[in-house]
Amino acid sequence: RRISVSRRKHEVVRYAQRLEGEIGRHSSIQDYRAAATIRADTEGTGIYLLPSAEAFSRLEPGSAPTGVVFSDGSFLIVKETFRFGYRTPRDDEPTVWRSEYSYHYQRPSEGYFFRFDCHPAMGDPETHPVHHLHSAGWREEDTKLASVPRFSVPEATLPEVLELIEVSFF
Repeated sequence: RRISVSRRKHEVVRYAQRLEGEIGRHSSIQDYRAAATIRADTEGTGIYLLPSAEAFSRLEPGSAPTGVVFSDGSFLIVKETFRFGYRTPRDDEPTVWRSEYSYHYQRPSEGYFFRFDCHPAMGDPETHPVHHLHSAGWREEDTKLASVPRFSVPEATLPEVLELIEVSFF
């Protein structure tokens, strides 16, 4: 059950292009979209970052809008790690699956953000569910975004998050 290197890379890049297409489907509410970083390795692992891992790591209440910037000044930063291959030994066909994701949406004008996360290697499952939602506000003097509470939620996808943003705020 070998998969050629070229097919692995092709499927990973194709998946990243589908993410780009999903973001493009909501262009009517966007002012600006930064260039995404797409990485694909020979093992079939891909990373999609919009705009960059550095931008995500530096998010704070006063962060300048980046990533997908919407017409009201709110913004979305996207991070997905995914893989193409056989997810389990019982699988008949290889597929793309996400091992981690983070969809961070911030509304600076209202001092509010939410972020859907999945990063299984982090934290205690009792207090840090695999799929969770951060949703909080901040005060003017705050320098960090709240990391709690974490609400356990079903798995989220980029199309669902974009639809949530469009329906709820536009």
